[in-house]
Amino acid sequence: MIENQFKIKRIKVTDEEKREIALYYLEKHSIPVDLDAYLKMEIFEDFLEMKCVKCDYSEDIDLDVISDLYELGDDPYPVLSCDKCGHKRKSGYLVPLEIYNAKKK
Repeated sequence: MIENQFKIKRIKVTDEEKREIALYYLEKHSIPVDLDAYLKMEIFEDFLEMKCVKCDYSEDIDLDVISDLYELGDDPYPVLSCDKCGHKRKSGYLVPLEIYNAKKK
């Protein structure tokens, strides 16, 4: 599991974000949500900090997205194209911060 390999940032979902999520499910999927009960829940989102090996751009990527992509690939760690300096591996790519730090030593 990716969670055991890299440091994960856990960020608490704000009440406003929870309200948006609840309204989305209500409006788009007709799933009834007890808004008051939902707002009282503590909900967290997990992120993995990724950093570009070429331009040093850094971005926190949703762990669900990273995990899905990582499981589909054959790389030893998650690798994404860099939105700042290029979309091809030869020009710049994002790796987990721990990998970036090891490569820059």
